[in-house]
Amino acid sequence: MKDKDKNFASGSINTSTLEKDLEELESLLTSQSDAEKRTGIKISDDVALSDVETVLQKILDAEWGEEEIAEISAPIYMLELNKESEMFYSVNQRTFIPVRNHVEVIPVENPFDSSNKSYFYVINNEVFDIDDEKVICVGWN
Repeated sequence: MKDKDKNFASGSINTSTLEKDLEELESLLTSQSDAEKRTGIKISDDVALSDVETVLQKILDAEWGEEEIAEISAPIYMLELNKESEMFYSVNQRTFIPVRNHVEVIPVENPFDSSNKSYFYVINNEVFDIDDEKVICVGWN
């Protein structure tokens, strides 16, 4: 395995503009008296389609905090064998189980290795002891 680092994105979302636009849309779609009470703005009984479109466009154009809600990026690892399947030791079942080639594996730290250079790998909620040379990094999500 070449790369075992993890990158995390964190932060908070500023939703005040979005909430304001959603309230404006709600006021356009509710009854006249309800909207007048909440917003203090008189609106006609007939809501123009262009008004609704304008408010919806404002919501779509609003900054959604894309940097803050970006997915956590992590490398994707796959099993690379010279044959169709191979037997690997299952830590959960304490026996050898056949595993097919080219399946996605998720590295987890080996709690028994003090140097943190050895990893176990999760395949379908099963923890396996797999040699690092049989695992390749295929890219980042």
